[in-house]
Amino acid sequence: MARTEAHTKDMQRPNELMASLTEKTKKHEAKLASWATKLTKCETAKYSEVECRLKFDADCDRLQDQLKTVEEQLESRTRAEAEELAFRQLKKETTNSFCLRVEKCLRGFEEWKIQMLKWMKLDLLERRLMGLKISGTIRHCQLGANGSLEDAVTVASDDFAFEYSSLRAVELFRNLE
Repeated sequence: MARTEAHTKDMQRPNELMASLTEKTKKHEAKLASWATKLTKCETAKYSEVECRLKFDADCDRLQDQLKTVEEQLESRTRAEAEELAFRQLKKETTNSFCLRVEKCLRGFEEWKIQMLKWMKLDLLERRLMGLKISGTIRHCQLGANGSLEDAVTVASDDFAFEYSSLRAVELFRNLE
């Protein structure tokens, strides 16, 4: 029995050490479990942060593309408006220039027409006067007040003076516009 007691005493120390080691191991395992939980939470947070960063970058890229598209549309619209304004200005200048040329042409034509009518009337008047002169039946009343051919021509051309002055008045009115 003494041996058993000695043996029990000798075994008590290793048992105490084993119990102490077991207790320390349990505390260490609890600490490791706590650290593992914290590590898992940290990795989850880091994964979420990376995921948010990727989503943020994708949103930034999408918004930059939209901004670029809007800028291009705005530039295109501005260019189109400038071209439309230039077209209207050119159209107005061309139309005004064309109207002026047409009016000038019409004025020249009217002057030519009046001149031709004068010459035709004068030619007709000269032929009549020559015909009367040849036949010898010219009377004083058919000629002008002085009895000259020039007075008769002047009287005949006065009919055209009214038409010509009317055309000049129209021309001046158009120029005032």
